[in-house]
Amino acid sequence: MDRNFGGMRVERITLKFMTPTSIERDDRPVGDIDFLTLLCNLIRRIGLLAYSHCGEEFNGRPLLEKIEDIVTVESKLSFRD
Repeated sequence: MDRNFGGMRVERITLKFMTPTSIERDDRPVGDIDFLTLLCNLIRRIGLLAYSHCGEEFNGRPLLEKIEDIVTVESKLSFRD
């Protein structure tokens, strides 16, 4: 499904983790990450950084409200301990 974000038509994005990344759900590392889990972790991290470095609150709810149609097409993630 194509989406329009800020005047740009977006059909597909690719995320590439350049460094080891730990994503957790319910305090446990997740090997196969769905977009909702990734976005929730990013929102939490951005909120912590915004508060720690800027003294500002970050509201990620508008982002969460826009992801209902997003699906993972392909994942090549692997878990390394």
